[in-house]
Amino acid sequence: MNERRAQWLAVWALTFALILIARWSMLSSPPYVEQAYGLWTEAAYLAQHDFDYRALANDLHGDKGGPRAYLTTILPGVVGILQQYAASITAAIVLYRLFVFGCAAVALTAVWIMARDQLSPGMATLICLATALTPLFSVQIDMIGLDMPALACVAIGVLLATRERYGAAAVCTVAAFFLKNSAFLLSLAVGWYLLLLLVWGLVRPADRRRRVARAAVIHLALAACLMSVVVLGGNASTRMHWPREGDLWLWICSAPDWLALLVFAIAATLLALANDYSATVGAAASFSQRLKLVFQRWSDKAPILGLGWLMIAINTALVLPVFFECRYLTITVPLLFLVAATSLQQAGYRRLWVVPVIAIVWGIANYDGRLLPRLNVQSARGVGVLERSREYLVDHQSNIAAARAIERTAPLMALVSTEQFNHLLVLPELGFVSRSLLAGSSDFHFAADDANLERVVLDQPSELLVVRVHSQLGERRFPAFNLDLPTANDTLVYDDALRPPVLVFIRRFPTTGASTERTIAYLNLLFADADWIDPLARLAVLGWRDAARACVSDNLGHVATDEEVTEAMIESLNRLWNDLAKSGAARHRAAPGLVQTVEARLAELKDPARGLARMGYLSVAEKGLPPETPQRVLYIAREDRQ
Repeated sequence: MNERRAQWLAVWALTFALILIARWSMLSSPPYVEQAYGLWTEAAYLAQHDFDYRALANDLHGDKGGPRAYLTTILPGVVGILQQYAASITAAIVLYRLFVFGCAAVALTAVWIMARDQLSPGMATLICLATALTPLFSVQIDMIGLDMPALACVAIGVLLATRERYGAAAVCTVAAFFLKNSAFLLSLAVGWYLLLLLVWGLVRPADRRRRVARAAVIHLALAACLMSVVVLGGNASTRMHWPREGDLWLWICSAPDWLALLVFAIAATLLALANDYSATVGAAASFSQRLKLVFQRWSDKAPILGLGWLMIAINTALVLPVFFECRYLTITVPLLFLVAATSLQQAGYRRLWVVPVIAIVWGIANYDGRLLPRLNVQSARGVGVLERSREYLVDHQSNIAAARAIERTAPLMALVSTEQFNHLLVLPELGFVSRSLLAGSSDFHFAADDANLERVVLDQPSELLVVRVHSQLGERRFPAFNLDLPTANDTLVYDDALRPPVLVFIRRFPTTGASTERTIAYLNLLFADADWIDPLARLAVLGWRDAARACVSDNLGHVATDEEVTEAMIESLNRLWNDLAKSGAARHRAAPGLVQTVEARLAELKDPARGLARMGYLSVAEKGLPPETPQRVLYIAREDRQ
């Protein structure tokens, strides 16, 4: 036993050393944007608030611009401790990345052991190499998030379950769950696997059947408890939408190599099933009895087939609603290689080495995604889909360069930024800037509320440093509000020349002239591609009645002279704002729902007699778009920077 453990330790040490050598250039790199404003932003909040989890629980979720994302996981606290007590932020990043490398080595070692249980040591090594070099898996070794630590525990749990150590596998589920909540699928799969064995009568003798029954109850009950924690804890970070017809092509583009591996593994398993079924001729009379003999053999000799396919099926079903988040498929990559190789062995295929060798060659040739289908412009900067390969590095390096260019440019200039830069520029704990660009404030989470954007119009700065990023959620068909593109009169600070680009530029505004004209200039910058109702709503609640009337006139066309319509719309908006004020609702809390409430008020005015129906105005609901979808925008006034 000691000799075997020494062998396992040697495999882990060699794997860790190879990962460290291969990823040495990434050692001090900041977290990629999705980990930055998820795990690392929550960690910074905990470090700044003395690890007050109660305050975190009462704060906004990350989807609404807040810090809360993984309330029931321990890793934000671990990263927060590193941010607070490490010698520097770079040191904290290096330490956590080494931890992730170690977890990746643990996961691959567990895969090697499971493959060694069924195959030769050489084949086990090839399967590990194929897994590590698969672009979808390889990219997660770079990510300093939750996935690799959780995967290490899940892989150990699967190994223990295949060796019928079900109690230890349950412990691994709990450990993995507090690293990443989706790890409850381990107990869910183990519980269903054992339950199916019992129902099909594949467990003998009676004492073993009782032990398996207890284990099935424990795992299913544990899975139910952990799932309830996720729901009650409000940890779900993405609204679930089943893929639509247009989304299916994006899903194929997100993970075509994974889909090919899935199809191959299914074919290999069907081949093994046909081969083993034909071998039962004469052993049983009926189809069901012969099939039962096949499954009996598999459960005794190759339990990874049944358990592996159950885990793959459950994980894939959970991923379908968020198909663009490729990292959620990571756990299935080693399982697909294991079930494919084991199935081919069961089918009597002799040249097993061919499959992992082809996968290794593919992984090396396609490490940067050059052989994958090109993403459309709406998805090309989508943070989830880019994790299909190491092509994400181009986007990541651009974010780093842009953040540092912004930090160097006009340090006391007012600034407007969108999406991920809201966090990257404000939190030096993320490693992108050396100091916060919002000095003297720990309130680093900003949503696209009117209270924030009103200040741009009210302050009317003579110049703005603008950070324009194409909507990172474009692939979800969100009608995000993009800032205006730079013009010939703007000073370009940074352009990464990608598709679509990250643009940093300085826009100067006239200091003379009518206030309405200046107001429209700011609104045109902030809501370049928005529906006209959004600037109108903001003008009205600001009290800019002349500007609101001009906005209505510009957009109503042939009914522009209908003063009754104009006044009714403006009064409706003002009445809404007064109602909010009387109810004591804080402006910055009430504002995110403003547009939706305005939509409801304007619905009252869509009577054909009033002419509103002829304007071609459609509400968010009528467009078939999800509500609450404005792009998050951060405005930092000059006085906040001093």
